Amino acid sequence: MDNVFVYGTLKPGERNYWVCARDVVSVRPAIAPGYLYALPFGYPAMTIGSGTVRGFLLSLDNPQCLTRLDEFEQHDPSEFRRYKPDLIFAENQYERKQIEVMELNQNRQVSHDGSNEQFKFQTIGSGRVDRGSPHKNLHSTTLRTAWAYLMTTEQVVQLGGVPLPDGEWNPQKQKAAFSAHSQS
Repeated sequence: MDNVFVYGTLKPGERNYWVCARDVVSVRPAIAPGYLYALPFGYPAMTIGSGTVRGFLLSLDNPQCLTRLDEFEQHDPSEFRRYKPDLIFAENQYERKQIEVMELNQNRQVSHDGSNEQFKFQTIGSGRVDRGSPHKNLHSTTLRTAWAYLMTTEQVVQLGGVPLPDGEWNPQKQKAAFSAHSQS
């Protein structure tokens, strides 16, 4: 069984969840270390970093689903040329990498105070971790390894990504990020 951390349009309820929905056997809220950016194409990008990205941990029962996701995450060069005509990217827009993800206890609320504190794992037993601030109400979670689709910071900058400081994406935040960005 493969685990995939999703943080954008592949999340349950979002427009591209259909790509993997038939192979999902469980969905759990999760956080991962990194930074999240809204891209001008209507979807986000995640980079590795010390911030916190909120998303979902999907458990997949079909190994072919990763192949479908890999194909889905390839970029369409014509889409990039429309927004950034001078950019040249390799075959894939995103790179699939394994990362550590904290599965959140669904009975607890997660709060975020907007600080830029580092993401830290503190092991307190077999697979259990304790997470302090900025998630003050999050006491116990399960540490997992999952695949995630990531970009480099350089790619995000070249594409005109706008930071999402709270580490969470949805279509409304996408729209708000570019509205605020265009007014500044």
